Amino acid sequence: MHCLFALTSFITAVAAIDVQIAWRLEKSSNISALGVYNAETGDLLAEACGSLIDADIPIDFSDVSDDGYGNFTVGDESFLIHTNPDFSGGPECSKTFNPDHAIVQCSKITWSAEKFSKGDVSDCFEDEESYTVFHSLRARDLSYGMHSAHRRDSSDLDERQYCSWAPSIKVIGDDTVQNYVFNTCGPNSDDGDPYVMYSPNDQNRGGGYYCVVGTCRSQGDQYWDKTGRAGGP
Repeated sequence: MHCLFALTSFITAVAAIDVQIAWRLEKSSNISALGVYNAETGDLLAEACGSLIDADIPIDFSDVSDDGYGNFTVGDESFLIHTNPDFSGGPECSKTFNPDHAIVQCSKITWSAEKFSKGDVSDCFEDEESYTVFHSLRARDLSYGMHSAHRRDSSDLDERQYCSWAPSIKVIGDDTVQNYVFNTCGPNSDDGDPYVMYSPNDQNRGGGYYCVVGTCRSQGDQYWDKTGRAGGP
């Protein structure tokens, strides 16, 4: 009997994996979506419209505010959304929000659920642009992990970082373009390889200011956001 118990405990421990959780809210419709990703590979494990992943170990963000403040649960454990694991209870969470959208992303979470559906959130949000916005915001926070040395504006109280971020949305060309060398005395020739052209969006649609907590970079940092869809909004 003792051997059987030890074997069962071993199997449960092996099944547990580190995950990242992303909660997204479209404020105009008050529609949310929740996604769980393998922290090592980035692969999507489960997602659902709403704030609950229904599983044998459920994940629930129902008590999170419009701007991403509050608590969430993983099974029977409750955590505070906070950048500092000493305050949160273990996870590290960031949030990015403005009057239209909010996203909370939490890492350093172990999930050992075995019964859950992968789900589909492709028809959750009313505004099609929300999908592009959330994709861009999630990509920004993921890239922050590679530039963590740029952290700034830490508070002595809780070590959270507060800053504002103003993305300039770029239009991605539908097709590749090619530079040419024009020769008035003979045939034209290619100049370099074909490439995708990026340009500013019309009136910066999809852009604007965001409040960011937890993934601030250095003041004045600029970089291209290439996550928009081809052809632009």
